[in-house]
Amino acid sequence: MGDGGGGPGEGHVKIAERCKNLYGTAKTKMQGTDEFFDELAKRENLPEYSGELYLEKHQGTYTSQSENKRLNRLAERELHLTEWLCAVAGKNADLDRLWKRLLFSQFHDVLPGSSIERVHKESREDLTEVAKKAREKSDEIIASLSGGDGVSAINPSPFSRREYINVNGESYLFDGVGYSAKPIEKSAPTVKVGKNFLENESIILTFGSDGEIVSYYDKITDKELSQGRLNLLTIYKDKKLYYNAWDIDKDYVKYPENLKSDTVKTFIDGGRAVAEITYRYGKSVIKQFVSVSSGKTVRVDNEINWAEKNKMLRALFYPSIYADKAECDIQFGSIERSAKNETSIEKEQFEVCAHKYVSVKNKDGVFAVISDCKYGYRIKENAVSLNLLRSPKYPDPNCDMGTHKFSYAFGLYADEKETVKEGYNFNYPLVVVDKKIDISPVATFDCDDVIIETIKRSFDGEYTIVRAYERFGKTVDTAMKINIPYKEILVSDLEENNRKAATENFTFSPHEIKTILIK
Repeated sequence: MGDGGGGPGEGHVKIAERCKNLYGTAKTKMQGTDEFFDELAKRENLPEYSGELYLEKHQGTYTSQSENKRLNRLAERELHLTEWLCAVAGKNADLDRLWKRLLFSQFHDVLPGSSIERVHKESREDLTEVAKKAREKSDEIIASLSGGDGVSAINPSPFSRREYINVNGESYLFDGVGYSAKPIEKSAPTVKVGKNFLENESIILTFGSDGEIVSYYDKITDKELSQGRLNLLTIYKDKKLYYNAWDIDKDYVKYPENLKSDTVKTFIDGGRAVAEITYRYGKSVIKQFVSVSSGKTVRVDNEINWAEKNKMLRALFYPSIYADKAECDIQFGSIERSAKNETSIEKEQFEVCAHKYVSVKNKDGVFAVISDCKYGYRIKENAVSLNLLRSPKYPDPNCDMGTHKFSYAFGLYADEKETVKEGYNFNYPLVVVDKKIDISPVATFDCDDVIIETIKRSFDGEYTIVRAYERFGKTVDTAMKINIPYKEILVSDLEENNRKAATENFTFSPHEIKTILIK
């Protein structure tokens, strides 16, 4: 049976042999997968299914072992930064071992949070070390690119951004393109606070007596985003099931306990208007820092001391924008899922997985909840619910007990493209350094349907690689502008094999990933 998730054991083999020609049962035979699919390909009129093959169990794995999931995303982010900076500097970084340690911690019972306590303890140590070693290499490259003292910001996101940054209590402004770096100057947005509100040039947030947001008013469009409450913290019974860390009881929604805040304090911190909100539940203390800077995104930073048994903490959003379908961000694209709760299939999708964000949209815009380390969402009954913490007791009795720090965000956006941009920029925050550094993009595309996911050195050290993909399900023709001197352009498969000559003009099919090599 091995340790990889339940292959056939001796009993299974014996039963299969008995059923070869057993009266009253279907005839069976054992064979390899190649033979099976070769035979299947010859058959006609097979039933077809179009859509996601949603697994109707193990939805708890999107949330269990919260710190491992946060460190996994951090390690991915740091390696992404290091690879890009090495490509800019023309230096080959030996990151192979770090990538393998990261991938090892993505084994199917480690990253999902369904291993024993020792496994997750060692995984956290591994991921912390991966992130640390990657940042040390990044710092080394930054020092080599530095042009003296100063304050600069590095943008490791593929998207441009105009963003205020808090540096030692003072506000600085970065206004630049994707995959770039530049010196920054002191500058502050116009923000205001009152006893129960935060305000900037775009929105006004008003808080209720229990700490939830009762109004998100868009000053630009003169529209109200909140239909009821936003960021309503709620505790649910997380019933102990046989597969405790793996599964969530779908009837959990019947037992909500809305949290009531102990204190709400508003203040201005650099270029941010902040509401510090404290909640207490049982032996747990939940502290949130809800903040706005410029733009329409609301950021929520969390500091939680969690000490509950078989309980689940969620943040609920009841926006004025809603729809029958939701978009869920996944790797290299998105998947559309039903937000209704009528059919047997829809009812089983009471928890769905997403990477950077989930969103719903109508004629007034797009409402999105964005996360940098949370994966479990419920999008039903006119609400978007983000799963923040669980507390299963098997196979790790101490799962998620203790201190947590993580962030999420939400906001109203004009369209899907702006939502994708906000998701990337939230997940790839600006890196502030006390050096003067100036980096221009290695390459850009003239079509915003194409996103540059990764810039790195090739395995053989001879090329700079630009890995890009079409994000919105279209066939597009686009030109790539290369901003460094080069001798040749090639395209290859993902493993950098099967190389072929290319020009700066490309056609991307829907969701196609291209690996482009520049010498």
